[in-house]
Amino acid sequence: MRGWYLAAPGGEGEGLGFYSTRPRAAFGHVHVEPGEGAVARAAALVEAIRRDLSPNIESLDIGFTGLDPTGEHALADLLHHPPERTMLKRWAMERAIVPEDIAPIADAPSGIRMYPIRSLPREALVELDVRAFRNTVDAQLIGTDRTEYGRMLDELIEGRLGRFLDEASTALVDASTSELEAALLTSEQTPRMAIYLDVMVEPSHRRRGLGRYLVRWGFRALAALGYSTVRLWVTSENEPARALYRATGFREVASAVIYREVRPPGQPHSG
Repeated sequence: MRGWYLAAPGGEGEGLGFYSTRPRAAFGHVHVEPGEGAVARAAALVEAIRRDLSPNIESLDIGFTGLDPTGEHALADLLHHPPERTMLKRWAMERAIVPEDIAPIADAPSGIRMYPIRSLPREALVELDVRAFRNTVDAQLIGTDRTEYGRMLDELIEGRLGRFLDEASTALVDASTSELEAALLTSEQTPRMAIYLDVMVEPSHRRRGLGRYLVRWGFRALAALGYSTVRLWVTSENEPARALYRATGFREVASAVIYREVRPPGQPHSG
């Protein structure tokens, strides 16, 4: 991991940027103290990270803290220039788990069976995830590389982002064809809060209520486990998903921006 500390002249503000790499991808974070010059410091730290990367890195993702919505918008104007650079906005949404969530779900989709996530072939989950988010803004956070999707799923299920909740994660499979149609992955964020890590539905099976059923089934499982709140993250451009989450009781509680850059392999890059 490499990082930089940046202080404005006269002690008017500070910033910190760092990144780590995996094969062909880099992930970083920039934090700046609020106030005058914060946007410029954030942009300078992004450029420091960009200049430092090896030519074999094909994608870069950077998250930010310390900027208010106005600062985020100004930073997007500074950084969102060439086609290979984008600024994605994500919303954190939360919902309270209430005693009523323990009730059985009466309108479950017909013709499906539920299977534990760990009982399914890993590649089947990878393929579902790729198809579910293909050609969406969400896919820009992972790319199109199935190896990267597999690595991400492995990390989620192995609990690297919080204890994986097998009891609140499930897959929906067609009872007649054994086709994997949808899946929900959930983990623990705190002893009282869970997080929906991934809600994926096969595109050809949308508009059947599968996503809504998974979300509500997760509420019931979390109520039985004693959690009081569930959270998820969704990109601002994914309006169908945001509408589903609002309809099932989620409310937006925070936002974050992510700088995404796709870099042609093997070419030098400079600020």
